[in-house]
Amino acid sequence: MSYRENNNQLFIFLRFLEELITSYKMGLVSHVVTLGLGVYTGIYLSQNYDIAKVDEPQVVIDKVKNYLETILKPKP
Repeated sequence: MSYRENNNQLFIFLRFLEELITSYKMGLVSHVVTLGLGVYTGIYLSQNYDIAKVDEPQVVIDKVKNYLETILKPKP
């Protein structure tokens, strides 16, 4: 199966899920479908693309604090 055929099938499947979620407003089912699609997408991306590792939460928090301190620091 070529790349284009694979993308077309994925697009058709995503359109089907969109119709399922938006047309019936089924609450819990739409949330479960969305969660499943997110998990599937994450697995697909991690297997097929070189994605950088995410920093540990404490490292991210420290980066955000440093960034905010530089922005909110009064200018002389």
